[in-house]
Amino acid sequence: MSINNDLGGDDIKNVTYSILFVKRDLEATLKEPTQEVVTYATDSASYGALKLMEFTNGGTFSLPTTWFENDYPHSWRDTTHDKREKLKVENIPSEDQRYIRVIYEVGERITKGDADYEKRQTKALEGIERNTREMAHSKKTK
Repeated sequence: MSINNDLGGDDIKNVTYSILFVKRDLEATLKEPTQEVVTYATDSASYGALKLMEFTNGGTFSLPTTWFENDYPHSWRDTTHDKREKLKVENIPSEDQRYIRVIYEVGERITKGDADYEKRQTKALEGIERNTREMAHSKKTK
């Protein structure tokens, strides 16, 4: 089974993404799978950067059990640990932030509807009405 990661095209895409920490022996999910609709063309790098930026600017996550068991991040050794405590990206040592990964999968794709369809349909009906009136008027004047 192959995973569809094509974010190109301006169709409507149902995308599921997660944010993971992949450092050996400290692997953890920082953001659970989240679904969103993407209605614009983009690529993997841009999409990943956007999701990471959103997460970095205010996203929080629970202290993963693996981190608690391994006393990570080490800067917390002098403070009281609490498994319920919320962390931010800045709590991860800067040299380990490279282990943060955004993974995603594109689900269903739907072609966008024609935005001007109703306007064109209305104009066409108005044109038919105008032509019908003109034809009826010209028959009366003959």
